[in-house]
Amino acid sequence: MSFLDDLQAEIAKPAPTLDVDVVLNGNKHTLQFRRLDGLTWAELIDRHPPRIGGKDENDVEIPPVWVDVRYGYNLRAVILDAAPLCGSVPDGAELSASDWADLLNALDGAAFQRVSDAIFQLNEVGPREEVDAARKAPKRSRRSSTSPSSLE
Repeated sequence: MSFLDDLQAEIAKPAPTLDVDVVLNGNKHTLQFRRLDGLTWAELIDRHPPRIGGKDENDVEIPPVWVDVRYGYNLRAVILDAAPLCGSVPDGAELSASDWADLLNALDGAAFQRVSDAIFQLNEVGPREEVDAARKAPKRSRRSSTSPSSLE
């Protein structure tokens, strides 16, 4: 396949998704999250710089948030903004950004962490793993239209 063939195939394939089970009012519900396009994910990251520590207005030391320092952005803020863009709820209900904020706030810590993990897996870990797998895969032969064998 050529570069353009690979590009068209990538555009045509559905975005990867992950399901996350949550309990609301004693009932289990499954939320689904999909991978965001690269530009949307990059814009979210750009809007949320890492919490690197420092001092507050009262000169009290604020420690850094190490996960933010490691990845270079405020992971929690990105997740809060990403959920309404990439999440869907059962029954096809449409939730506003405010509804998503209410939903995420209603979750217990473990459920919120599962949502965070799913969004992070889809948009950071998964793409990195795909690049690593492509590097390790055997090289595909790409015969150009001007190669000697194509001129016969």
